[in-house]
Amino acid sequence: MTDTLRKILDLLDPGERRRLSAIVGAMIVAGLLQTVGIASVMPFLAVVSNPSVIQDNRYLARAYEMAGFQSTGTFVFALGVFFIFVMIGSNALTTYTGWAAVRFQWRVHDLFSNRLLNGYLRAPYAYHLNHNSASLGSVLLGQVGKVTEGLLLPYCQILAKGISAAFIVVLLILVDPLLALLVSVTIGGFYAAVYAFVRKRQSRLGAEVFAAKRDRYLISNEAFGGIKELKVLGREAHFLDRFRVPSLRYSNAQAANALVGLLPKVSLEMLAYGGIVVVTLYLLRSRDTLDQVFPLLAVYAFGANRLIPSVQDIFTALTKVRFQAPALAELHADLQGNSGPARALREFEGSVAWRAANPEKGTLALRSRITFDNVSFRYPNANRDALSGVTLEIPVHQTVALVGTTGSGKTTLVDLLLGLFHPSAGRILIDDAELDEHLLWAWQKKVGYVPQSIFLCDASIAENIAFGIPEQAIDFEAVREAARAAHLESFVATLKEGYDTMVGERGIRLSGGQRQRIGIARALYHNPEVLVMDEATSALDNMTEDVVMQAIGELSHHRTILIIAHRLTTVRESDVIYLMEEGRVVARGTYDELIATSPEFRAMARI
Repeated sequence: MTDTLRKILDLLDPGERRRLSAIVGAMIVAGLLQTVGIASVMPFLAVVSNPSVIQDNRYLARAYEMAGFQSTGTFVFALGVFFIFVMIGSNALTTYTGWAAVRFQWRVHDLFSNRLLNGYLRAPYAYHLNHNSASLGSVLLGQVGKVTEGLLLPYCQILAKGISAAFIVVLLILVDPLLALLVSVTIGGFYAAVYAFVRKRQSRLGAEVFAAKRDRYLISNEAFGGIKELKVLGREAHFLDRFRVPSLRYSNAQAANALVGLLPKVSLEMLAYGGIVVVTLYLLRSRDTLDQVFPLLAVYAFGANRLIPSVQDIFTALTKVRFQAPALAELHADLQGNSGPARALREFEGSVAWRAANPEKGTLALRSRITFDNVSFRYPNANRDALSGVTLEIPVHQTVALVGTTGSGKTTLVDLLLGLFHPSAGRILIDDAELDEHLLWAWQKKVGYVPQSIFLCDASIAENIAFGIPEQAIDFEAVREAARAAHLESFVATLKEGYDTMVGERGIRLSGGQRQRIGIARALYHNPEVLVMDEATSALDNMTEDVVMQAIGELSHHRTILIIAHRLTTVRESDVIYLMEEGRVVARGTYDELIATSPEFRAMARI
C-alpha cells in the first residue's frame, strides 16, 4: 500500500504535488464542515423536543444571551438555519473537492500520456526492436487510464472519505465514547476481515486482467496489420480463436472482481440495519427520557448516513488499488526506472540543456567525407558482431553503394550512419568530428532516409511528403519540388484532389511503386545534404526505377548519396561500390572494377 502510494508520488511533478496538497487541504476543511453540520443537529433537535434545555445547557444559554434572542421560537429557527447553511456549505465544498479530484486525475492522465509517448518516441531504436508496438500501445492507451482512474482517483477518495470518517468518529466519541467505540470496532473489524479475505484475490485478478488485456491488444493488432494476407489465406478463424482465449480470461476476471466488490456492500447494509436497532435499544436503556434519546439518535443517524457510505467508498477504493497495482508497476518502470523510455527522457532533457549551454558545439558542417573508422557493432543479447572492423569512406557529392547478400550487414551499417545505433567499437566521423550524442541532432537534420518499406499515415499525399509537419506549416512549393524529383508529379496530376488526396491507412489506396515514390519525395522534402536509400526502388518497375535513378543521379551533383541495393542495375552508375559479406567489407571499386576483380560480385551480377 505505502509502496503503491510512493510510486504514484514519484510520477507526479512538483506542480502536480502542490495541486494534490491543495485538494487534500480542501478535503480536510470539507470533512470538518460535515462534522460541524452533523453536530449542529443535536442542539437543534434537543431544543425542539425540550425547550427548557436552553436554560439547562450552559453553552446554549450563553449563545441565547449573547445573540440577544427574545423567544425560544426564534432561537430554534436560528439553530435550524445554521444547521441548513452548514450542511449546504459542507456539501458544496465536498462537491468542489470531488470535482477538483476528478479534474486533477484527468490532468495527470494527460501528463502521464504525453510523458510516456515522449519517452517511447525518444527511446533508442534498439528498445523498439525488443518491444512489441501493441504492448506499448496497451500501456499508453490502457494502463495510464488504469493508474489514474484505478489508483490516483481512489487514493484521493480514500483521503477525502477517510478524513470525513475520522472527524465523524471523533464527534461520536465525544457524544458517547462507549457507543462510538462499539460502532467503530464493529464496522472497522468487519471491513478489516473482508479486506483480508479479498486482497490476494484482487491482486491475482488484477494481474490476470492486465495480462489478458495486453494479449488482446497484441492479437488484434496482428490481425489488422495483416488483414490482406489474412483474407487471402482465409485465416480469420485462426485469429478469432486466438482472441477468444484472452478475451474470455479478461471477461471472467472483470466479472469476478465486480462480485468481490459487491460482497462488502451487501454485507454492510445488513450490518447497518441491525446496528440501527442495537443503537436505539442501547440509547433507550442508557437514557432516562425520550427527549434525551431523540437528539443522540439523530446524531448517530446523520453520522451513519455519512459514515457508512464513506467506509464503503474507502473499501471500494482499496480494492481498486489492489486490482490496478500491476498497471502502476509497468508505468512506473517506463517513466521513473532505468528502462528505455525513462532513460531516454533523462538523456533528452540533458541533451537539450547541453545544446542550450553549448550552441556553438551543436552545429555540424559536412565538407569532405563521411568515414567509418574500424567500426564494429553487436546487437543487444546477440552472440556475434553484425559488423566487424568496417572501414570505408563516403566522399561528399558522390554516390556510394553497399551491396551484398541478405545478412551481410548493409542495413546495420546504414542504421549506424543514421544514428539509430552507436558503434560497439570504432568511430563514425563527419569530416574530422566524431558522431556522438551531442552532434546527433545536428547530423540527422542533414540526412534524408528512404526505407524499403514506406510508412504512410492516413492523411493526404502532401502531409505524407512533409511527414511530421503540421498541415498549416507545410511548404507546398517544397512538396511539389520533392514530388518532381521523385517522379511523382505526373501521378498526382491525374488525381482529382491532387496533393490533398487521402492515401488511406498505411497507404492502402496506392500501389507499391506509388508508396515508394512518396517515400523518396518525403526524404527530399527537407532538401537534405545526405540521401540514404535502403532498397528504396525495390517496389518500382524497371522503367520507373530507371527514371527515378536518373533523377537521383542528377541530385548527386549537390548531394551525397548512399544506396543499398540487391539489384546491381541500381548501382551501376555509382562512384564507389562496397561489397559486404558477414559484416565485413570484402571488396571496393566501381562497377566495372568489381566485375573484373571480384568473383562474389560477378556471381551477384550473374555474369
